[in-house]
Amino acid sequence: MLGNPPKGLFIELQTELRVDDGPLLLLLAALAESWDEMVAAGELLEAEGSVIVNPTTGNRRAHPAVSIPRNARQSLMPRQEKAPRYTVFLFRA
Repeated sequence: MLGNPPKGLFIELQTELRVDDGPLLLLLAALAESWDEMVAAGELLEAEGSVIVNPTTGNRRAHPAVSIPRNARQSLMPRQEKAPRYTVFLFRA
C-alpha cells in the first residue's frame, strides 16, 4: 500500500505523462512502491544507524535495512546481459 508521498508521486506522474496504458500503469505503480520502500528504509536507517552490534559478541554488521534501498533501485533497472567472453589467442608465425 502506498503512503501519501508515493501516492502523490504516482498521481502526479500519471497526470503529467498522461499514462493510461495498463502495463505502463503497472510500471508506474512499481516505481512508486519502490520509492516508498526506499524512503521508509532511509528513515529506519537514520533512526537506528546503518551498523548493528551483537550484544553478546560485540560483532558489528550492516543493518538488514541497508539492502532495501539497493534492492528497490535494482528492481527498477533493466537487467543487462553480461557481455560474452571471448578468448583471444595470439599466434606467432
